[in-house]
Amino acid sequence: MRQLRKRSTSRAGRLAASAVVAAALAGVVGIVAAQATAAPRVKAKVTHGVLRVNGTDASDRITLRVQAGQPGVLELDLGDDGAADAAFDRARIVAIAVSGGDGDDVVRVDESGGAVNAGIPTTLAGGDGDDILAGGSGDESLRGGDGDDS
Repeated sequence: MRQLRKRSTSRAGRLAASAVVAAALAGVVGIVAAQATAAPRVKAKVTHGVLRVNGTDASDRITLRVQAGQPGVLELDLGDDGAADAAFDRARIVAIAVSGGDGDDVVRVDESGGAVNAGIPTTLAGGDGDDILAGGSGDESLRGGDGDDS
């Protein structure tokens, strides 16, 4: 018959093991909390030739422009800070649909670098909220939605 022996573990060892478990749990809880509170993001993609940009329920600033020196590249600037957050090949785009979502959005076409939507039917929709919609020189539909829009 085998004899069972009681393992002796020092108090310091048990405390260290408890600290490791507590740190691991805190890390998991922190990751879950960070995911739950992460701000929603504006989404954009080209599907079947249609560039779709979907804003959030927050107040978004969405700008479309032609890349400087590259008229075949359409840039998407989220935050309207002058920096491109995404770029698309204009040759692949047959239509543009931008929806700001709810919130007080600014959705605009910046033609300082050239005509953005020449020959491309474009819809700019603000959604609910007090939105500002500014189109370019192309074929466009501007839809403000509920709120005090301009």
